[in-house]
Amino acid sequence: AAPAAPAARGGRTSLRTEAAAGYRFLRTHPVLRPLTAATVVFYAGASTGFSLMVLLIRDSAGAPAWAFGVVLACGAVGAFAGTLVGARIARRYGARLTLAAATLAEGATLAAMASSASVAVLAVIWLVGGIPAGIRIPVARSVQQRLTPNRMLGRVNVTARMFTRGVIVAGALASGTLAATIGLRPTFVVGGSVQVVAAGLTWRALRPRPEPG
Repeated sequence: AAPAAPAARGGRTSLRTEAAAGYRFLRTHPVLRPLTAATVVFYAGASTGFSLMVLLIRDSAGAPAWAFGVVLACGAVGAFAGTLVGARIARRYGARLTLAAATLAEGATLAAMASSASVAVLAVIWLVGGIPAGIRIPVARSVQQRLTPNRMLGRVNVTARMFTRGVIVAGALASGTLAATIGLRPTFVVGGSVQVVAAGLTWRALRPRPEPG
């Protein structure tokens, strides 16, 4: 059992090394750097839905606890539908327009949740919002993989996930504070607005660039 501790330390060191290498690559890449920043902004807004939707369902809509699962299931159905058409849409309209439009649509549906009057309306909104999510995630991953050398893929994924997961946690805390200050429903509008900003950043990150040389 004694050698386990050095192995664990080695694993932690390796993870830090991989993350540092991924960060250096992202920091210097002209497309992945702003695209990752846009993704971080997106998840800062998305954290509103992740952390406060259960309160919106139970407190504002007055629904039973199981309604939360129903709304989540509707979102999953929408996301599955989105994955079926995402690649086709990206081929037709390009990754830039596809990602920016999908991000914009997700922001609009998150903000629209503020006006929901019942669980049924929430479920429909989350179903509709799941479609662009199902489109965005695979297309964004495809862009990242296309722009990243194979030897750097794991490192870049680790680094990007550290940023996005970190902002989800921080955003959840901020969303709770904001909801206590301005109210639950206005906080969803703020979260959706942040995602709209992310759509603009995504559009800018993927703008055409002149060929080197």
